[in-house]
Amino acid sequence: MGDDFSFEEWSETWLKTSGVNVLEPALEYNDDFSVKSFAIKQSCDLRGQNRIRKMKMNAVFYDADFQAHEMKDIILSDKDALT
Repeated sequence: MGDDFSFEEWSETWLKTSGVNVLEPALEYNDDFSVKSFAIKQSCDLRGQNRIRKMKMNAVFYDADFQAHEMKDIILSDKDALT
């Protein structure tokens, strides 16, 4: 999770709070329908303590030919709703 990772902060956020984080793709397209930009929008579910949480994830995209393209080690910020 990076040089500033703190297990204590992580456990406070993930183990001592409740609620579900909802992740949604936020895509922009070029005129030829190729992907111009990609981001992940993080929001909170209606139940629980509703916190935006820092997390690390991988994402896989499939092109028109069904070829997989993987993005590794994406870090979602706990400061912003859109990363």
